[in-house]
Order: sequence, then structure tokens, then C-alpha cells
Amino acid sequence: MNDLGFIILRHVNSARSKELWYLSYQCIRKLYPENPILIIDDHSNYNFIDTNLEKQLVNTTIIKNTKVGRGEILPYLYYLEYKIAEKIIFLQDSSFITKKIDVSNIKNFKSLWQFVHIFDRPQQQKNILPKLVNGSKLIHFANDKRKWFGSTGAQIIISHGYLKKIDDMYDLKRLEPYIKNRPQRMIFERIIGIILFSLEDKVIQKYEQSYFGCRRNYQIGNLNKIHQFLNNDIGIVNKQFVAPNTKNSYNYIFKNDPCRNRVKYLYITLIDKEQKKHTVTYKENTRVININSNHTIESVYYGLKDNNIEVTELFKKYITKDNNLQNNLGIYKIKIGR
Repeated sequence: MNDLGFIILRHVNSARSKELWYLSYQCIRKLYPENPILIIDDHSNYNFIDTNLEKQLVNTTIIKNTKVGRGEILPYLYYLEYKIAEKIIFLQDSSFITKKIDVSNIKNFKSLWQFVHIFDRPQQQKNILPKLVNGSKLIHFANDKRKWFGSTGAQIIISHGYLKKIDDMYDLKRLEPYIKNRPQRMIFERIIGIILFSLEDKVIQKYEQSYFGCRRNYQIGNLNKIHQFLNNDIGIVNKQFVAPNTKNSYNYIFKNDPCRNRVKYLYITLIDKEQKKHTVTYKENTRVININSNHTIESVYYGLKDNNIEVTELFKKYITKDNNLQNNLGIYKIKIGR
């Protein structure tokens, strides 16, 4: 039996989400080449899924869930049935690991992210908790907010033994009929915190809080950082473009700004070892831009897509190296609709 495995909750309904789940898988595989992965497909549109690609996944099982909208409760129910490892990390299909997570000191469970109690939904929580065996006791427990917090996306690290203990106490499957849409899945993010912390029943100390803290510190607006991680060897030192610290840094550098009053972009075309070209795009005033040291810069343009200027040589003058680059990598979340 493996010590650690992963469960990815997947719902694909667009070209965007088609890209995200596979990136999530790739990030895991870069750090954990052989650990088991269970993908729970939550009623995806298979017009957006490459079934041939699925066949190439390493040590990965895909289970199709046919009940629509169950979402975040599914990893808990399936892990109870499929013990693929002693401990599991639950991830959604738009979460990405870019460094290993130390689970050695996690005996029972630990949320990946938490959110503060101002986002609680007390009445809805009280409506659902009694559906569980012994659920009425949880309502009283939930009143002491020093002892629990909600788990963003219900994404956690948990041992099979502790989840089995929780299930024996409360019978989690009883919640399934009441988790059928997004608002109800959001309630589940709260009540799973109540459930998991209830057996510990103690005031939570700061060092006992979630693994990463508040998720907003890890949310990113584009996938450049994820692609950068996947395209590099772990620990490699990247070249970086660091713009001068001015209010409008690109306008300051590129004085012949063709579109001063509109948001502009850098279009960077790179060539890799196999002579393939890649174009990455950065919004103006991005402070730090990472360039894979295995790539060479062919050209850099600045401005709008149809109105820009070439700044290749000027751009190269500002490339520096940052030996602490890897310290900026962690786990990231892309916010998408479901």
C-alpha cells in the first residue's frame, strides 16, 4: 500500500477546463512520478476530453460519477471505497502543486486552505447537519467557532483511517442527496470543517491551521507560472525580466508607446531545445517575468495585438537571475465557473 495518493475532482465542460485538469495531473506527476491518482469525473462533457490521452496516464484510475452536481463530497465517498493509499491529498481540477507537500506530521487530516468565519452560512449549515447520524450534536459544536473553520473547495490531506472513523460516526453518504448544486456544495465546504474537527473538539492553535492558510495568497490570473514549472527541471535557475520600479514601468522603458491610454501586453516568442516556438503573453506592469533558461528569446513585442513595437534588444538588457525563484512556487488555484 502506498503512503500517499491523490484524488482529482474533475468537471470538464469547455476548452479552458480541458486544459486545466491535465495541467493539474502533470504537476502531480512531475513531483510524484509513481504515486497513485484517482480521477473522479463529475459528469464532464466528453466532447472536451481526449480519451486517447487518458489511456496514457500513469498509475491513474478514472471513475465516472453519473449523479450530477455532487462535486466536493465525491472524493470523500470514493476514498472510503477505494483506499488507494494510506493518506490522500484531495485536489480540484483547477489546483496545481508546484512543490512537494510534507504529510509526514499529519496524522489525521489537514485542510489545504481555510476561510474565516465571516463567510459561514449558519442557517444552511443547521439545515443540513441533522441529516447525518449524530448530526444534531454537530450544531452545538459549530457554535464554538474557535474549534473549526471551513475548508476551501473541501480540499484536504487526510488519512483513510481518520476518514473511516468519521464515517462510522456520522455516515457521510447521508449528505449526498442534499449536495446537488453549487450553493449546496459551498455549504459542504463549511460543514466538512465542522465534521472533521468535531472528533478533535479542541481550540485550534495557529500552528494547527490549514497547510497553506488563506487561498487568496495562491490564486493566480494566468497559467504562465504553471507552465514555467512544468517546463523547467526542479531547482533550475531561470532568467528573469525585472522592470524598473516606476508607476508605469513598461511605458517608462519603451518610450515609443503606441497606445498610451490602453492596457498593453508583452508578446514574447521563445524557442526551446527542439526548435519549437512558444509565445507567452504578459500584461503590462507585471513586475517579474520568468524565462526558461533552456529557451532562447526570438522576439519581444509590446503594445496591442494589432498595434505594437518590437523591443527585443531592449528587453534583453533587463534580464537578470534570481536564485530564490523556487521559493515563489507553491500551490495555485484558477477560479473558473462550474
